[in-house]
Amino acid sequence: MNRPPRKLVKSAPKGTLWIGGPIDNCKLDLRIYGADLVPQEITETLGHRPTKYWMKGDPLPSGPRVRQQSAWFLEAPETKKAEIDKQVTWIFSRLTSDVRIWKKLGRKFKMKLNAIIYLESWNRGFDLSSASMAEISRRGLTLDFDIYFYGKEVPKWRAGEMPRTKK
Repeated sequence: MNRPPRKLVKSAPKGTLWIGGPIDNCKLDLRIYGADLVPQEITETLGHRPTKYWMKGDPLPSGPRVRQQSAWFLEAPETKKAEIDKQVTWIFSRLTSDVRIWKKLGRKFKMKLNAIIYLESWNRGFDLSSASMAEISRRGLTLDFDIYFYGKEVPKWRAGEMPRTKK
């Protein structure tokens, strides 16, 4: 978990409530879905093999049901800090930059970047650069966030109030 510098912690009053900082972990992937999607065709069109894929009709791992659509995923390497810009760059550097191809795929399939954010402490955040936003937009993608909190800390104030340190 990210903590303030030790010197600052030692000099703070007892019971100081520490907030903020970067996210603890993130994973980013490109997801393309469609009933008529053929993963091999997406691979040939974008120029890179998927990290995972499935076909419509494949069995779900959780039971007797089957998948209702096909999918093609490319997962960026997981990072321990708020490095979503690096993950966006990693994904796009492996795929075609031809906007016409992306637009054609976007008319036929549902496409998005999915960011999975893990927090060990509350009130964490990150930035997404204008360059990354431009590249995402240029390709006609949406950016989806799944945020998970795994910490034990829980804010002890009501919504709309500012946090206070213990006295």
